[in-house]
Amino acid sequence: CVRREERVMDKASAVFARAFYHALLTGHSIRQSFDIAQARVASDSDLPTGAAESAKFLLLTHPAVHSAEAATGASDLALFADVEDGPWVDRTVRPQYRRLPSRVEHFVGRRDAMFELVSLVVKHRLVTVRGAPGIGKTTLCNQCAHFLTERRVFADGALFVSFRGVYSLESLLSALLRE
Repeated sequence: CVRREERVMDKASAVFARAFYHALLTGHSIRQSFDIAQARVASDSDLPTGAAESAKFLLLTHPAVHSAEAATGASDLALFADVEDGPWVDRTVRPQYRRLPSRVEHFVGRRDAMFELVSLVVKHRLVTVRGAPGIGKTTLCNQCAHFLTERRVFADGALFVSFRGVYSLESLLSALLRE
């Protein structure tokens, strides 16, 4: 928690939270984790007022907890001490690569085509859309890409590559490398 009358820098909050939860997950007690997180904020070179920022954080406890700590030494309680060691798995949500043209404001009457294309892309990942010039193939594909990206269907996001003027394998490779 942070003192009510204080404002804390976003960077300080992020550094504190990461250090606090990392310490908890590596077997430290709540008090130790709090102290580690405060020290980490105070020593962060990206925070010009790190010491002042670290002093803004408070470890809140209920009065009953204080008496229990005094009687049982509960301040040394490690929440995750009984968790077995195992491989580290990074569950950080990666930012998606999203290089798409802007959405069209008025996209109406193509719901069925969009549903069909989204279904095909999810199932096959590579789909060819063909049709006469000017009927909206690119717009349809762009809307589908935005739809899928917003729902994080593909972990790495979506990329728009224009194949206009592509008539050979060499020009296809050139178009892909440009993007």
